Amino acid sequence: MNSRITMKAAALTAVLILMAAAVPLFAQTETDSFDGEPPFVRELALRLMERDWSMEQVREMVQASRAFQWSGLDPELADLTAYALQKGLEGEPAGSVDSPRIRAQLALELAAAAGEMERLGYDEQLVARAAAESVRSMNTARNEWRTGENDEADALRIRDRVREQLRTEIEHQELRQQLRQRKGDGSGAGAGQSAGGGRDSAPQAPIGP
Repeated sequence: MNSRITMKAAALTAVLILMAAAVPLFAQTETDSFDGEPPFVRELALRLMERDWSMEQVREMVQASRAFQWSGLDPELADLTAYALQKGLEGEPAGSVDSPRIRAQLALELAAAAGEMERLGYDEQLVARAAAESVRSMNTARNEWRTGENDEADALRIRDRVREQLRTEIEHQELRQQLRQRKGDGSGAGAGQSAGGGRDSAPQAPIGP
């Protein structure tokens, strides 16, 4: 009797091991379908799936991304961009940022603007949180830029709104950090810096899901 129980336990253990080994293999197979995409887009697709976007959502956005020019974007900005999209849309009803084309355009402009802000010396976590707030704000501004009449005009409106909103959010966050520091709540985290970690925190090097 004991030997039969032992055999069943061993068989169950073997099955669980095989299932665990199959998960990363499946994920790798799924991301292989993006091998022909620009480096930034492929990395963004991977990071979005790590942040629980469905394969269908990611594939639709990747397909829409082919209408835009991604050369020159640093793939290392993909995690910051994925964080901003995931946190900015989390728990929010579908608004202006509800189509794959707009999400792809928004990802492009977020990455470009965030890269510029980092080159100016702003902290990555500060930029990431500001980018997420920008996405949330733009999502609630229904139909502000999406006319459906002129894709080029829509793209310019999105670009201008992203840059304006990102700068505004960074200024607000810097002010809040300074106020917290003055109240004694920001020990060890001055302007342009932040503490904390985990899934709900802004990306930090090395960047994780």
